[in-house]
Amino acid sequence: MSELALFDAEPPRPRTGPERHLVTASERRAAETLARAKGQHDAIQAAPLRYRDRFEAAVHYLITLNPSRAFTVDDVIRIVGLPSAIGERDSNNAVGALMARIAKRGLIRPIGWQESTRKGNHARPVRVWEGMKK
Repeated sequence: MSELALFDAEPPRPRTGPERHLVTASERRAAETLARAKGQHDAIQAAPLRYRDRFEAAVHYLITLNPSRAFTVDDVIRIVGLPSAIGERDSNNAVGALMARIAKRGLIRPIGWQESTRKGNHARPVRVWEGMKK
């Protein structure tokens, strides 16, 4: 080995298999969609079942209270708290995933953005939701 070991490395081998082809934009979008769905599923599974049930009940409460009333995830968290507050580490990502799952069911829809009212969020934008009219 020479004193410049960097130059002793083998040159990269040419790609010969299927990995040599570039990924198309539609394949990349499909992979991103699949990864997002898996990430949301994993985040939801990280939260305990009792928290998931309470979270969905709080959203239903906000919807039935006044179907045209706008609300944010901060309003839901004000009712049920965060998963980490009940001793579940690394499960706060479930909050966004739960909101997305409820929206996919057609119970709520996004109508805009506003600054978060939670101190730890430092006024970052959060989605404003409203209950779907039946």
